[in-house]
Amino acid sequence: MEINGPLKTPPLNITKNKLDENATISLGVSTSNSKELNGKVGSHTKVNSAGYFQVDTLMVNDQPVYKDAGNNNYDFAGNNLQWKQPDFTVFLNADLNLSRLFSISLGLNYSVQDQKSLFGGNLGFGQYNEFETGAIRIDFGVNWQQVNYIVSSVVVTEIKNNNGNSSTVTFFKDIDSKTNINPYITLTYNSNFDGSPINFFISGGYFSQSIINYSPSNPNTNYYPFGITHTIVDARRESTAGFINLTPGIYYSFSENSRINIGVRFLKETQVKSLNKTLFILPFLQYDISL
Repeated sequence: MEINGPLKTPPLNITKNKLDENATISLGVSTSNSKELNGKVGSHTKVNSAGYFQVDTLMVNDQPVYKDAGNNNYDFAGNNLQWKQPDFTVFLNADLNLSRLFSISLGLNYSVQDQKSLFGGNLGFGQYNEFETGAIRIDFGVNWQQVNYIVSSVVVTEIKNNNGNSSTVTFFKDIDSKTNINPYITLTYNSNFDGSPINFFISGGYFSQSIINYSPSNPNTNYYPFGITHTIVDARRESTAGFINLTPGIYYSFSENSRINIGVRFLKETQVKSLNKTLFILPFLQYDISL
């Protein structure tokens, strides 16, 4: 399977002079040290000794019908995921005060991969406590991210009746886009020293991101040149990555109402098998203005 889309990270919200403002608007850009990932996700059929899923072909009513050849007895040892990521992602976030302690965060992000636009966003809530030399804040919510995919898959349908058991094999190739929704939680501390335009922040947390979530629906024309007429049972494919997030950085205040944040997101992936990289580094630049 080939997946095109960015890593969708939670927003960074700095807490400074919250009692004197109604909202903070953030505009930024991020990149990643990894532009292509390879690994193994989801389940895979057994394969033959050469590493391929082998079938026998029968012709029924002038249509090919595929059966398991009976010698697929080995676990698949290769990779079945290729995740391509864009060079840059731009994002816009609004953090709106609800009270002296709570706010709501809304965001959008945009990237381009293989000349196709990809959109994402976030919706969450924050609780913060600001004190003399800094502030601490917890955020929780959901990210949503659009991805494009090309997936070749096999569905083995088991048929049980009074005459015994049998099975059929159907080949699919799906090319489409999907928007997935996943949760996040972060805890952020930032300093706020009087008289110093430069302060620091550190944020940590966890978020997940669906890599693929779809049901095979389009028969592969390489196997069915004349189309396919029989009904296919649902066989949903779903796989999710999970990331531990640590984000240190500094911010420079131009005034009481504007600042620039420079940081690096370190992400540790915890769920995908055999991923060629599990540590991701995402530098970012973010400009904040308070209203």
